[in-house]
Amino acid sequence: MFTGASLAYGIPNVGTSLDAWFEMDYIVLWGFNPNVTRIPDAHYLWEAKWRGAKVVVIAPDYNPTAIHADLWIPIRPGTDSFLALSLVHVVLEENLYQEEFIREQTDLPFLVREDDGRLLRLADLRKGSRDDVFFCWDEASGKHAALPGSQGHFRKTLRLGTLRPALTGRWQVTGHDGRAIPVTTAFERVRAEAAKFAPERTQAHTGIHPEVVRRLAREYAAAHDPGLTIGFSLHKYAWGILACWGQALFCALTGHDVVDTEHQWSLGGIGPLSSPKPARFGSGFLGEWFAGKMWETFLRHYAGKAFAERSGIAPEELVRLAEHAREEKWFAHHGEPKVRLLFADNTFRRNKSSVHYRKAVLDATELLVNANVRMDSSAELADYVLPAASHYETWDIRGEVGYHRFANLAVPAPGLAPVGEAKTEWEICRLLAEHIAAAAKRRGIDRVADPEFTVTRGEAKEPVTRDLDTLADDFTLQGKLATDKDVVQWLLDNVPAFRPWKLTDAAERGFIVLGSEAGLTSPLYADRPYRSFEEQFYLKRPYPTLSGRQQFYVDHALYLRLGCACPTARAPLHPPKFPLAFYSPHTRWGIHSTWRTSKLMLRMQRGVPHVNLSRADAARRGIRDGDRVRVFNDVGAFYARAKILPALQPGTLMMDHAWEPHQFAGRAGMDTPVAGLLSPLELAGGWGHLRFGAEWDGNQLANESAVDVERA
Repeated sequence: MFTGASLAYGIPNVGTSLDAWFEMDYIVLWGFNPNVTRIPDAHYLWEAKWRGAKVVVIAPDYNPTAIHADLWIPIRPGTDSFLALSLVHVVLEENLYQEEFIREQTDLPFLVREDDGRLLRLADLRKGSRDDVFFCWDEASGKHAALPGSQGHFRKTLRLGTLRPALTGRWQVTGHDGRAIPVTTAFERVRAEAAKFAPERTQAHTGIHPEVVRRLAREYAAAHDPGLTIGFSLHKYAWGILACWGQALFCALTGHDVVDTEHQWSLGGIGPLSSPKPARFGSGFLGEWFAGKMWETFLRHYAGKAFAERSGIAPEELVRLAEHAREEKWFAHHGEPKVRLLFADNTFRRNKSSVHYRKAVLDATELLVNANVRMDSSAELADYVLPAASHYETWDIRGEVGYHRFANLAVPAPGLAPVGEAKTEWEICRLLAEHIAAAAKRRGIDRVADPEFTVTRGEAKEPVTRDLDTLADDFTLQGKLATDKDVVQWLLDNVPAFRPWKLTDAAERGFIVLGSEAGLTSPLYADRPYRSFEEQFYLKRPYPTLSGRQQFYVDHALYLRLGCACPTARAPLHPPKFPLAFYSPHTRWGIHSTWRTSKLMLRMQRGVPHVNLSRADAARRGIRDGDRVRVFNDVGAFYARAKILPALQPGTLMMDHAWEPHQFAGRAGMDTPVAGLLSPLELAGGWGHLRFGAEWDGNQLANESAVDVERA
């Protein structure tokens, strides 16, 4: 999700538990609306304000959080990278940065070659040597020196010792071929890039007055304990990755903590539950783009010069880049399955170019099975629906996302009988495993070789096998975990973060207080909020990045080609042929599409899908509040009701997300006109810490399509 944070820190989910708001004196909420999307935790925010904290909200619309803030900054949709770089510009221009923090904790002192823009590596100076050892210019010795902490350096620490890394300057070093290599610092490159984005220049993009930008930068830098929290929607823009990277740079320069995405807990010990064999984990954003043939809607919507001018890459080149990323195995893609088994995924609701995606996927699928608690838009299309027990009818622990220090325990009511044929998801999977094993035995199949993976036995490598004959035993840990209750008991016994809780104690209270081991990059204390990277700040352990530090220079060939080796800004990609920028924040009235069709929830709003229009845009089209309207572009169209919203900027169309397609005429949902766009920067791989996995994968971009609207 937070790929900009992955660039900077090596992991996407970082920051604080939300009770940390209570301690802060300056809180910036950027594309984040906790009065709607974090209702149980919002009290910490307003209690902080009551104690004297200043609250700043940056959002395109005057939302339910902005109305209570000290300052609302109305930014134009998709221009966040410009604001982030303007804040960096002010900090550098007015010398508001913290040199000692930058020297130790970031890669900004690293030497960069001026001939090709690449980081200076040991391999440049010594032929055949490592390419993951990097250098600074040591002011103490007057020469270049290797910095400890990088992935290739033998010293795994951020401690500089006697080194005094220079932040500015230009020098020459001698390469392995005897030629002089001109070098400067990453700090110099960042400063030169930020110089292009003075607030007076970026106002044309963001609509924000320069004095507001300068005031925000100065106040944040001067605060004692500030925090900058961003929302999920930021990375639904093509340049959300640049905005977040720029925000992380702004935090680093001021020496104030890190940008707060959403941190996660470290629940080590769960591994044996997954499988004794490696899983075929595939890239979500790339896999679904190919499965739904989304390049077709992308090429249609973004045809013309504007896309290439704003992105630095032609539409056809982006398609080739996606194919290249797949061929080079930068992202795992295992082809299109003929059988799809969906759990907890309303895929035909949430995918972009939804009508186009639906047809492409169903045409290629021979069997679609959906385990579900309700008849959502994906269950409606399935060949088989396996009825699952709902959230409060099963034993479960939910403790992965770190908004707070509790892991919620779901405990069924005593004597609760299943509804109809409903079973828990664990039982469904166990029964499937048993019957697959039985079917394989009848057909004389015991093991199937998987060429995607190999295991080493002695000196030889052998392909991994998928052991169908022991599938059920492997799934249940040799029969130990037959039920969902067995699994909860196993987790309490085997996950250190859950200790010393026992099942009876946890069931009585309904929750577990996580132990100190749950902290991913810091301890989790019993008496104060969690904050990321104490291990790096105080113990000087390296970050999980190529440099071992907060990384603000990435010399991947694609980043160099697009002029994005360090944080920069790019214009939104909304095609100019349609006048309204369409964006869709999270809704208050459901968790994604769960409860989206609840009558109780619908009665608290318009009751039917509705789009929000500014007064000016509605008047120009003769649209009145409550009119039925058609939202359209060259990708598709849907029908909804109009809601005239004075809090909205002209030139935008906003719609709360996750309406079910079956709530629309012809089952053409709100994502029908959203083109299948990928961010080119999220397609980079095979470099340092930018390697596919849980910490590096891309996003579907929901907020970069342009539409028009008319009375229906």
